Amino acid sequence: MILQSLARYYRRLIDNDTNGVAPYGFSPEKISYAILLSPDGKCAQVQDVRDSAGKKLIPRMLEVPQPPKRGSNIAP
Repeated sequence: MILQSLARYYRRLIDNDTNGVAPYGFSPEKISYAILLSPDGKCAQVQDVRDSAGKKLIPRMLEVPQPPKRGSNIAP
């Protein structure tokens, strides 16, 4: 019962975009560039996605697949 309530609450948090909760398996990361691929999988373009609101270019916070945890057993 408690786990079901927590799962419902988590889904509500994800649906409400204003709170910054990422879906399971995703995390907010600072992203500066996007690599655009052609249909055959080759690099077509590198796009700068940084915000230029002030004098300095600032990376955007985007939800991306969560990177693996790193430790003494480094994943390739």
